[in-house]
Amino acid sequence: MKPLAIILFTVIFSHSANAIELLLGVAEQSRYENLHGKAIVRAMFSKSQGQWDILDSQDKFKNHVSLEQEWHLAFDGRYLGSLVTVDNLNSFNEAYGWTFTRDKLLKIKNISDFPLLDNKESRFVGWNGSPGYRPVVVVSHKNYKDIEKWKRFKPTKEKETLYPYVKENIPQAYHCNGKPKWDAKMIEIMKDDISLYRSYKNNKGEKLISIGIGQIHTKDCDGPIDATHKPMWFYIADNKVKFVGFELDLLDAGDYDADGKVEFFFWHGGYNNDGYTLYESDFEKRYDYYWSYH
Repeated sequence: MKPLAIILFTVIFSHSANAIELLLGVAEQSRYENLHGKAIVRAMFSKSQGQWDILDSQDKFKNHVSLEQEWHLAFDGRYLGSLVTVDNLNSFNEAYGWTFTRDKLLKIKNISDFPLLDNKESRFVGWNGSPGYRPVVVVSHKNYKDIEKWKRFKPTKEKETLYPYVKENIPQAYHCNGKPKWDAKMIEIMKDDISLYRSYKNNKGEKLISIGIGQIHTKDCDGPIDATHKPMWFYIADNKVKFVGFELDLLDAGDYDADGKVEFFFWHGGYNNDGYTLYESDFEKRYDYYWSYH
């Protein structure tokens, strides 16, 4: 029989480990006029007692994020160092509550440690274009490993597999060819109308596939097009296909909460609707931190 002291220590330690709060966000190059080009941090998600929460209000934010906060940089399963932020930018005006998710930004004290990772492919496009340097995930604990080794790969036969699912989501599409969307020709989606885009595969053979309408149909559209005309994402595992979402671009994958399973962090760029999406490992639970501009 174990001594009572050992039993108590085990219970207390286990409870404390589960109660430790985790914060998750991004370090990014600001795209806004008042801070254009400057590096800032967004604190967006928290996890405690096994549950994720979205820090989408001033009250939630104050209850979780310290005035001075340390963050660890995670990218592609690697540790890129740490940043320290202070909450003194005054970028959010409390009189306009709806702007919180857009404007609540944190100042980086050690700005020289912001990772300058060139956004060579001009990804993570939003309302104000794409940043010169790509955003990087920040975590309040040193949890950065991608235990499943998600890497880019060039899909081929997946087009055949996913065609019925694409057609289910987009039965018809606009063929713009330089015309306004309302004057564009509507076409039925055929296999040759879709293209495979940026995709990923892990060490278990699971896949994240980006697929959608071929660029020949969306080229030179005069005015905004709807979400279905941007690549959509599917998760393929155990010969099963799961729809992930539209208007997403995978930022990183990692075991940020150290539970032995990988989470997925996406950039989201839509019409007057930018932000970030966090998915749990099985793509069953999704958490959106989005903002609008008007």
